[in-house]
Amino acid sequence: MKSLDLLWELQMHSNMLRDAKRSFQEMANGKEIRILEGKLKQTERELMELEEKIDSNEERLNKNNFKLKEYDYHLKRIEEELYNGNISDAKQLKYLDDERRSTEENIEEKETEILGQLEEMEDLRQEFSRIENDFKDLKKEYSILIKGYKAAVKDFKSKIMESKRKTEDIISRIDDNLLERYDNIRSRKGNAIAEVVNCKCSGCNMMISTFMIDRLKDDDEIQFCESCGRILYLKR
Repeated sequence: MKSLDLLWELQMHSNMLRDAKRSFQEMANGKEIRILEGKLKQTERELMELEEKIDSNEERLNKNNFKLKEYDYHLKRIEEELYNGNISDAKQLKYLDDERRSTEENIEEKETEILGQLEEMEDLRQEFSRIENDFKDLKKEYSILIKGYKAAVKDFKSKIMESKRKTEDIISRIDDNLLERYDNIRSRKGNAIAEVVNCKCSGCNMMISTFMIDRLKDDDEIQFCESCGRILYLKR
């Protein structure tokens, strides 16, 4: 392989190695994993808050049910006193009747309150079930992501090592002086070699003379773009 072809191969492998290292670094940062971890923590917090609400609601519901039983018992006692015929005093009968009506109102209010709590409890449990399913899905997604991440890391390391090996092999076959010139241009321009496409330098888009193109076709002499200074490469 001619020196110019070796330089072209070197640039391609160097760029591949650079891109692979950049991609590996981005993946190593674990942005996607951190985002998913954040979602898991947030979902877990929501579940804990809902669980606390459900427990609090159950406690209030139990208290109200107990209070309702007290009202029912009290009403039953009042009605027994009203209708057993043992009380003939009008004022006492009126007092008991008023107490009965008040207790019935309390019972109605408490039943309405309990009904509202039952509906709230059902909504909370449905919401808890939905979020719990979301949490399970997120955990599954996280597990798959971690496995994929580990596999990708292994694959990236393999590709980087292979690209590095090929790069070192190409470098060993290039003249030291030519390699030094290549490195100098690359440090200033990014890519040291520019392919000639449609009679133009792909590095700066300037036209290349026919004479220069003919020289690129005929020999392995290194030619430089008169505009940007990059080494010109013409695919044969």
